[in-house]
Amino acid sequence: MRKCGLFILLVFLLLLSSIPTYVEAVDVWKEINQSDTILFVYIRGSSYLANGTAPWDPLNDSTIVEVSIHYPLNETHYRELYYNGKTWKEYTDKFIPGSPWSPTEPFTLLKWNLSKVLIEYQWGLKEYLPNISTEGWDGYVYEWEVWINASVVKITLYQHRGGEYDSYVTFKCRQNNNTVACQWGKPVLKTYPGRPPIGKETTESKSTAKEENKICGPALIALLSLVPTIKRRR
Repeated sequence: MRKCGLFILLVFLLLLSSIPTYVEAVDVWKEINQSDTILFVYIRGSSYLANGTAPWDPLNDSTIVEVSIHYPLNETHYRELYYNGKTWKEYTDKFIPGSPWSPTEPFTLLKWNLSKVLIEYQWGLKEYLPNISTEGWDGYVYEWEVWINASVVKITLYQHRGGEYDSYVTFKCRQNNNTVACQWGKPVLKTYPGRPPIGKETTESKSTAKEENKICGPALIALLSLVPTIKRRR
């Protein structure tokens, strides 16, 4: 019984620590000018508090939890403007890593005609995503990411599913003869062979779970039912 109580307390504390609070939208447009010379932009958001809704404008949304904007400094270093979910900070003289998403080719956002990108992305939210019938995609977006560099604008919407796999959908834009061409991709299922198959459990886990559920089950269900009241609506 004591173990069960400690387990419930631990779950409650984890829930509180894992649910960020969003007071207002993070407007990346205010932090970066479209005529500024940059190396890349990275944005990450959590749609958990938005009931699984994908962001309408990924550069201005209340579910943004991380932003990283890299500006060229010299051939080997860059300047970074970083948002950590609470405040903006600036870092200078950071070494450029050898990552495909940390290119040395500078560009400006004017190159991408982001108004067009946003229109095509929002069209997909209304017309494409609701009509996906692929098994493994139920429309609930748990997290999302945006990558922008000199060659591509990429928005990825992720689903986290229990068991052995999750899925994601990608929206990409590329330059084509000085015009921006965008396309939505089909849902991709990503498997994790190390996880036990959904609905499968070992004999040992069955017996342990059965014993624990006699005590912990009702209490845990009651605890989890409180989660919606803890959330803050954006």
